[in-house]
Amino acid sequence: MQRLIGLVRRCVEDYRMIESGDKIGVGVSGGKDSLALLVFWQSFGNSTVPALNWKRLP
Repeated sequence: MQRLIGLVRRCVEDYRMIESGDKIGVGVSGGKDSLALLVFWQSFGNSTVPALNWKRLP
């Protein structure tokens, strides 16, 4: 998982796919793939990608 996170993080940073002020919608159902996606997005808080502000929508 760490290798995959590293590869995706590198692409996001190299191509500036996420910038400060961007809004990203993430749907989490509780399945294995959704939980892996959540772990992935949380890992971005400790990188050069702008800090993520989490909001729970109804």
